[in-house]
Amino acid sequence: MGASLLVATVCDARTLYSKDGPDPAIVAQMGPGTGQCESVANAGVRRATRKGIPAKGTVLQETSGVANALVLCAQEKGADLIVVGTQGGARLKRMLLGSVAAQVVERAHCPVFVVR
Repeated sequence: MGASLLVATVCDARTLYSKDGPDPAIVAQMGPGTGQCESVANAGVRRATRKGIPAKGTVLQETSGVANALVLCAQEKGADLIVVGTQGGARLKRMLLGSVAAQVVERAHCPVFVVR
């Protein structure tokens, strides 16, 4: 049995919130295949497939944060490894805000490989 890859992209519904909280009409309309998120997942699948790596794509929707969505998906799928990218932001910014990669490392049930 060989390895397979799940390319997961998160559409963070919190970006659709107004200052008064979530706009239920917009959040309800967010469905799988949400524009740019689906394009990113599909691009990752195509890249892996060209390299001979079996891959599937998925768009995750989460209102409790990107890192949480990725960790929950990995748990549900029984992932042995999470690979997450980072932009290498400034240390002070990471300390104050926390990066997605740092949050995934902190919360994950399995090893996390962080790439830059």
